Amino acid sequence: MFGAIVPSTFLFSSRGPLVQLRKWMLAHCQIREIDLLPDRIFSHADQECAVLIGRRIHPPVPKGSRTRLRAVHDSNESRAAFQKFYRFSSTRLVPQSEFSRVATCRLWVAESQASIWKWVDGFDRLEQIATVGRGISYFGESKLSPGTITRQDVPFKGSEAGFDAGPKDWKYHLLPPFTYFNTDPQCVERVRSGLGRQPQVLLNHHRTSRLPWRLQPFIDSHGYVFSSKMMAARPKAQEITLEYLWALLISPVANLFTFHFHPDKHISEGVLLSLPVPDAKLVDVRLVTLLVKRFLTAASEERTIWNLGGKSGQVLMGHLLDIDAEVLRLYDFPAKAENVLLSHFREIERPGLGFRFASYPEAGKASVPLSAFLSKTYQLAVAGEVLPPSEEFLSELDHLERMDQPSDDDVLRLWEMRRELEGWEFVIGPPKKEKAESTDLIEYELKRIAERIASLDLKDSQK
Repeated sequence: MFGAIVPSTFLFSSRGPLVQLRKWMLAHCQIREIDLLPDRIFSHADQECAVLIGRRIHPPVPKGSRTRLRAVHDSNESRAAFQKFYRFSSTRLVPQSEFSRVATCRLWVAESQASIWKWVDGFDRLEQIATVGRGISYFGESKLSPGTITRQDVPFKGSEAGFDAGPKDWKYHLLPPFTYFNTDPQCVERVRSGLGRQPQVLLNHHRTSRLPWRLQPFIDSHGYVFSSKMMAARPKAQEITLEYLWALLISPVANLFTFHFHPDKHISEGVLLSLPVPDAKLVDVRLVTLLVKRFLTAASEERTIWNLGGKSGQVLMGHLLDIDAEVLRLYDFPAKAENVLLSHFREIERPGLGFRFASYPEAGKASVPLSAFLSKTYQLAVAGEVLPPSEEFLSELDHLERMDQPSDDDVLRLWEMRRELEGWEFVIGPPKKEKAESTDLIEYELKRIAERIASLDLKDSQK
């Protein structure tokens, strides 16, 4: 038998030596339990850690071997419950073979794997449409010439403008304050992507919060220098716009993915590159790009005490919901799975905004996707006014769908009409696809109950 306390990165890191070690463990050890703990659980440990319990055996590992996964959630209440009563926030049993399904042999299975993430298992990953890299870092003072300035808030001789800020210093639609960098190769220890000088989406390397909202990207169309506090995502193909990339990274999908699959203070390039991305067509990318531009333009005209004629927070929230709903539509989750995903953000303040955004609309109560729920047709039906699509509506929709080269206004109008049609489909009853996929979710719930019973049996046997 063995037991070990390790940094949580041991479970998730995509670095070669750790991946090889995890592969060896899965082939030569029976891993009985993995406990994932947040920082500040132990008196002198200011980092996330994990407890591994198992035994070495002669290969192969017996079929049916299962691992108990337990976690303490990253909140003051969960910490207190563990420290006082050794109470875990969640307990599950998973087949040990489940860890080998991922190429990096990550020693963790997300709590929502069956209810959310299984639906995107076969999707492309962000690494297929974009690169991700951190910014520059400097040599220590002992290796620099006396009096050398590496960066400061005002320009100096030979300096170059860029960004060296934490996520609290910017908003989705506003650039952070400039920092001025020394880009002399004699000073820069690691360049990484920091001197690429290409249009990019910049985002935080350190998580925005301990809660599911972790990413706070902004668009840098100029391509400024940036420090290792940030990461840059850059499209690999011209067809993928910065606005589309930004929409993917601000989405609830990307934020919950990093929360579930890399619960660490720092967001690694590897976890971002492994983010599932939808199979978007050019027209989809164009539509998302238009929706993002509409939001960013309106946000730059935000209503303040100095600009009473600007856009209200309610208008901006509506534009942002439209972006999220369209990205979710591209992922094509079943309605119930989408509702489970969005429920993770209930009563959690979304960062990077000048207005309050603490929850998504309660579409989950009706098992309706966000896109259909936001349609006027569905909202009128909820209020008791059922209006089927008119002949004029269907004729205009058919006309727009037949256009070879629609204008931007045509693309937005077509999007609005398709949303209304989707809303109508859920007014008259869930589509056949939703009925079929809801059966899979029922099977998942039954499996989860069986695992819970097995977990209780395991506790009794240990007593």
